[in-house]
Amino acid sequence: MLRQEKDSSEEPNEEKLSAFLSAEEKSHFWSPSEEEQKEWQNFWSSTSVEVRLSPKMPLPPWDLESMYEAFWNGDYDLISISKENESFHLNFYPHGYPYGGTDSMVALIKCFGHSIVGIDDGTGYAEYVDWKVKWVPGMKYPYIPPKEESKKQAPSNKPWWKLW
Repeated sequence: MLRQEKDSSEEPNEEKLSAFLSAEEKSHFWSPSEEEQKEWQNFWSSTSVEVRLSPKMPLPPWDLESMYEAFWNGDYDLISISKENESFHLNFYPHGYPYGGTDSMVALIKCFGHSIVGIDDGTGYAEYVDWKVKWVPGMKYPYIPPKEESKKQAPSNKPWWKLW
């Protein structure tokens, strides 16, 4: 259904797609309360631009509308879901680079309770590792990534030639 919607020349019918998902599947997507949205905005705006625009920035989970939008704006065709050696594969054909990435596909697959084993995003197959830091309400801000936090510890009182 998602492929048919993406391939059509009409605007996506998010209501139709959302009706296909169960309440449990929809619960995997972020649907923030007003307070949670304000907290996220404060977290975002209080974090330095260098961190905010880097892969080190914690992000909330995908919201359903953003996932749909990423599929529609992705420069790729959804081809099929195939089965090989007891594993299933979501096959897509990117038209160029950058094509939008596989993050929305990962979010969709995970909402159905499946795990990702590996991804071939056009650069070759790699085992899937979820390296992204997740934002959760109550997370300390302004956010300082762990490596940078350790750099800001008090300097040692030892002379530099005795550090080892």
